Amino acid sequence: MFMFCGDSHSRIFQIDTWGKFSFTSFSGATIAGLPSPRSHTQHGAIIRHLARAPETKTLVLMFGNVDIDFTFYRSSALDPDVTLERFIADRVRNYISFLTLLCDDDFPDSVIEDICVLGAHPTPVLDENFIDVTGPQTKLERSAFEELGKRMDLSQVARTKRGLALNDALEQELPRFDNRISFHRIDKAMLAETGVIDNKYAGQFRLDHHPNRNLSRQLWYKALADKIPAFKERARS
Repeated sequence: MFMFCGDSHSRIFQIDTWGKFSFTSFSGATIAGLPSPRSHTQHGAIIRHLARAPETKTLVLMFGNVDIDFTFYRSSALDPDVTLERFIADRVRNYISFLTLLCDDDFPDSVIEDICVLGAHPTPVLDENFIDVTGPQTKLERSAFEELGKRMDLSQVARTKRGLALNDALEQELPRFDNRISFHRIDKAMLAETGVIDNKYAGQFRLDHHPNRNLSRQLWYKALADKIPAFKERARS
């Protein structure tokens, strides 16, 4: 069985696929909320409950875009002392805390055969749309981002680099925790020479903070082909 759980970016996988697949998405869910009992979505607790299903499974987790695309900028606007390094280190600890809870739960190790952690997508939000997209998601006024822009580079190039840095840290640290954990990413394959997401992978609408589903999904098929047989077939087509 293949069990996909993630934020709204994980909906990219919700298509007809032959075999035993389950898909659960949590809008607005963060890495920070995974181990937290105070999470408003309770996604960590729900995933741990789903993982108990008496079926050998590969668990696919996709979180991080909400953290690096929205939470980081809200936190930075409200607290000038926030640094990217500390923010990312916190997210790594949050993920490891959740994986610790998951792996320590009282069910046989054989129930979870593999845990595939997927990296965040590069942001498709253009510079001129940044405040219009990020403001409603963070519940901050335009003036807060105008002030933030005076002390932080908010360009798409800089925002993309922050997403890459998050993925780099997760890729380095998470697989060390348990030999069932692997990290997968397509962010670098989505970038143009300009250092931002290639236009062909950008979302359909001006204010869409998700990438193009169809083209991005093809990259995920290739990235996960060794873990999910059905994806290997689709990657060839």
